[in-house]
Amino acid sequence: VPPGSVEQVWELNSTFIQRPTPESEAAWNSLVPVGRGFVHHDELAPFISNIAVFHQLHCLAKHGILVAYYKALESPATTKFVDIPEYDPETGVKTAQPHIHHCFDYLRQTLMCAADTNLEVVDHETHGTNGWDQPKTCRSYEQVFAWAERYANSTDTGILSR
Repeated sequence: VPPGSVEQVWELNSTFIQRPTPESEAAWNSLVPVGRGFVHHDELAPFISNIAVFHQLHCLAKHGILVAYYKALESPATTKFVDIPEYDPETGVKTAQPHIHHCFDYLRQTLMCAADTNLEVVDHETHGTNGWDQPKTCRSYEQVFAWAERYANSTDTGILSR
């Protein structure tokens, strides 16, 4: 997988935090290359493999946190645990709790593995940081995306495709 880094300044992109709409689904789908990150490379991936960042995005958007979050918002206010169904016939999305649990712990371990060491300046009014508007050094997502498409194992597309 290609090495390399880029300098970036992050800003909030509300498209990725809104309720699912055709626009937001298209935005999420655009983050995943043809082949959905499943690749075959004679030396680096002699067995069909998935580039981890695309699995992580899948957990965040399709089967995990995003879907569960909006399902919880749509539920009536209650002090009881909200049971998330295994399958939503409206969206065609599997949202079984074990899958969501997998995603939470998978993303926790991913964050710890990557251990982002960029420094984020504290806001003196809020005494916290939101991570926006500060320079960061990141891996070149565009290079990873291009490499994944070059070695794609299929022509499947989209993170939110059914």
